[in-house]
Amino acid sequence: MKKIILFSLLTISLLTGGGVLYFDKQDPSISRDQPKHHFPGRYFYPVELSSDEAEIPCLEVSIEGIPFVARLDSGFTGALSLPSEILNRLENKTRARPHVSYGIRGKQYRKKAYQLLSPLHLGNIFIKGIEATEINLDLERDLVISGDLDLGKKPPLATIGWKSFSKINLFLELSKPRMAFCDELDTLEEQGYLVDGAVTTEMLLDRGFIEFKVDTAAGPLRCLLDTGSTVNLRHKSADPFQEEPTFFHIDRKKELPPMDVSIEGHVVGPISFYEAELPCGIEAIVGIDFLNEHCIFLDFAHEKIYFLPPQPVQSDTNP
Repeated sequence: MKKIILFSLLTISLLTGGGVLYFDKQDPSISRDQPKHHFPGRYFYPVELSSDEAEIPCLEVSIEGIPFVARLDSGFTGALSLPSEILNRLENKTRARPHVSYGIRGKQYRKKAYQLLSPLHLGNIFIKGIEATEINLDLERDLVISGDLDLGKKPPLATIGWKSFSKINLFLELSKPRMAFCDELDTLEEQGYLVDGAVTTEMLLDRGFIEFKVDTAAGPLRCLLDTGSTVNLRHKSADPFQEEPTFFHIDRKKELPPMDVSIEGHVVGPISFYEAELPCGIEAIVGIDFLNEHCIFLDFAHEKIYFLPPQPVQSDTNP
């Protein structure tokens, strides 16, 4: 099968849709006026992941007792995107202002939005106050460049974006694949992870994406961390004679030579980019090919990203 080239939902949201996350220990009806999260003291709550046919990480969730699988897409700037089949079954929701999304060629799509009055459940974890958008099938097709993915043969998967988890810290170990809600690096070390020598950088959220800066031989580069992209991309300037943008138009035969990238003087690995015209001022996108090679701790509380050192193969941590 050809490699499926799939991109995240680059969404301009008229309303932010992040929720408030809680640990369902005894009382599932905690007020939204409580602190940002309700985990008991220090916490480490692992969540096993699967992957779809494009190798995008997925997790099992439910709302109002309705189970479904959702892609974990850190490049999606919303909180949750749901198929109409699921949205129509949800009883506790109210209409919200619509969202506007852009496909990979710059075409605009409007999507219905709803404020969910019922929490999103991930095992014993539940997230309250989420805003969900309805999946637009035309937009979904616009996000696939090539490969054998046929959206007409199966219902589209839901998508969970980074704003669903922005009230708490998140650990990604996509090579397993797994993620975990975790309070700090010391807790990861207690779980058996090697954290000494972790490379730290600022988490840049000012443009609605999770971005970080790296240094290359060609100069500094601001990268979007994207678990929903199957390729790494670097922006190239548009043709001045081009009448319309051709976002994400790439030549799969012209992958650039591997480029060493470093953070604060520490090499975090070579990355092979494709060049493409990217929207929203994005300089580069690092996708799952790169992210699968790293354990990454997203400290939203302090707006830091930690790239953990390579983990010993023999100590396959199983929290």
